[in-house]
Amino acid sequence: MGESFILNVVKEPLQSLMEGKNTISNLLNALFMNGTEGASKLVTALIGYHWFEGGAPDYKNLQITDCQIDTLTLRGFMHITYLLERTFGCADIQTTQTENQKWHFTIDTASAVIIFEGPNDPNRQDEI
Repeated sequence: MGESFILNVVKEPLQSLMEGKNTISNLLNALFMNGTEGASKLVTALIGYHWFEGGAPDYKNLQITDCQIDTLTLRGFMHITYLLERTFGCADIQTTQTENQKWHFTIDTASAVIIFEGPNDPNRQDEI
């Protein structure tokens, strides 16, 4: 099962998106800027995703590299790229690798939230 989280969104940017005055790229980049609740929730979800791989994970250079939305269904996706650093304290080893993920989202304009769902983790299929 994949990680998921919900973000509250101010209605004005959602309305601008529906009217074509804003892009999904601008909206998502604002939601996931460093220091925002969105960035914090995404990193927490990534920790959950990578937890079974071992080590203490840290995430850097998080970028949205592609995103699209269907304005009729209010469903879309975003591709993210990030640097995953793992520290294995007992062995004094650190590894670094670039990771990519595709996250799906659904916008609920009535509640002014966006629901994000990450990729399924094959290591966690027994939790379903």
